[in-house]
Amino acid sequence: MKVCGIVAEYNPLHNGHLYQLKYVREVLGTDFIIVCISGDFVQRGEPAVVDKYIRARMALLAGADLVVEMPVQNACGSAEFFASGGVSVLDSLGVVDYLCFGAEDESADLGHFMNIASLLNEESSSFRDELKKAAAEGLTFALARERALKKSALEVLDTEKAGLLSSPNNILGVEYCKSLLKRKSSIVPVPLHRIGAGYHSESLDQSGFSSASAIRKLLYKASPGAESSEEIDGLFAELCTHIPEQCAVLLCERFGRNQLMFSEDFDQVLFCQLLKEDIPGIFEYQDVTEELGRRILKLRNEYRGFEQFAGLVKSRNYTLTRVRRALLHILLGIRNADVHHDAAFCRVLGFRKGSAALLSEIKQKSRIPLITRPSGYALSPEAEKQYMLHVQSSNIYEALVSQKAKLPFVHEFSRQLVIV
Repeated sequence: MKVCGIVAEYNPLHNGHLYQLKYVREVLGTDFIIVCISGDFVQRGEPAVVDKYIRARMALLAGADLVVEMPVQNACGSAEFFASGGVSVLDSLGVVDYLCFGAEDESADLGHFMNIASLLNEESSSFRDELKKAAAEGLTFALARERALKKSALEVLDTEKAGLLSSPNNILGVEYCKSLLKRKSSIVPVPLHRIGAGYHSESLDQSGFSSASAIRKLLYKASPGAESSEEIDGLFAELCTHIPEQCAVLLCERFGRNQLMFSEDFDQVLFCQLLKEDIPGIFEYQDVTEELGRRILKLRNEYRGFEQFAGLVKSRNYTLTRVRRALLHILLGIRNADVHHDAAFCRVLGFRKGSAALLSEIKQKSRIPLITRPSGYALSPEAEKQYMLHVQSSNIYEALVSQKAKLPFVHEFSRQLVIV
């Protein structure tokens, strides 16, 4: 049995993701594909455009055999925590042979990623010195690390390859390799050149390979809760250029019911939470340093909305994404003590009917509990604590979806696995 894992958000799943799934199936020749996806909140520090069950269905319809959920505290974390969360889940299942990830640089091979990952794991004295120097100059952590790496990596890499950390997918690729090395995992990483628009591009690409950012922008600009069949048909036709048709159907259904979610849908609930915070409690949240926490409290009376406030808090030392993540951690109650590199359980979101052999193998080899139903499970106290963060965050998301769409609230414990 040959199994490949993928760590993804699918926010939403697009043609680039479909290309990757087909590559894994047809070129790597894998028997089964396991995708570990973010839950209802994503790494950019915002809600997913549709909930995790819809995105799990997208993954299964596009070719995945099993979809599991990444721990919420990792899914909303920096690249390091995001990657370690996904790798931890996939590695702990005991059946994954390969991990395929996207890479922007076509000329970079696995050796380049592994060399950089090794350097970052070792953190030589020269690297640490350069990192401190760059940080002291006011650079963000990402830019400081990139500069420090370039200066300390020239002995094993040329200048061009040392710059791999300048693009999002490459950064994640290095973090996947770092996590695999730290865990001494037998999983073999497989970089796959990303095609089409760049990760951050907000313009639709005529090639059909548009970024998730551009597709979300298209959905955001469309009229919410549209009841006009002509408008929905027009959106469907445009979406089908950039995402698989079955995924476009799912998105248009949610669009027509006013169930698509964006940061602004969390404006009021975030403000209410910020009003309850004080010193030193606010410093306990993930990604909230003392400096950032004081800045958030100082400016909160000027709060007008999630995105407006994130832009207000942003500074030379804190990127907009970093601020969004910090605010999201406050909203969801994710504290530093909740963040772990090792997953304590694996929450199954859905699977294909033909994956019985895969599930059977996982049940025999998994080193962490497999949760196939939202309640009625047996977990250790620590795993239980981590799992309840999942439940709480999903309930917050669902509560706001139900209010926006004027539909009944469905508790996480009542949700069913997706089976196709």
